[in-house]
Amino acid sequence: MEGNGVYDYIRTGKDIVRPESDHVNTGVNVSNLDISATSPKTIYPIPASEVEASGMEQTIGYD
Repeated sequence: MEGNGVYDYIRTGKDIVRPESDHVNTGVNVSNLDISATSPKTIYPIPASEVEASGMEQTIGYD
């Protein structure tokens, strides 16, 4: 994901699919290469100070 391409995937709702062949001998866990566009992994957490100041709920997956 060079540059801001990952944001295009999230904005358009496309899953991020990374071929296993691109990660041979890299030490990357190949069982976790694909990421759903709606996965909490694609959304940054709200800073704790903002949650406390505004009463917002934290992003799902970062509790």
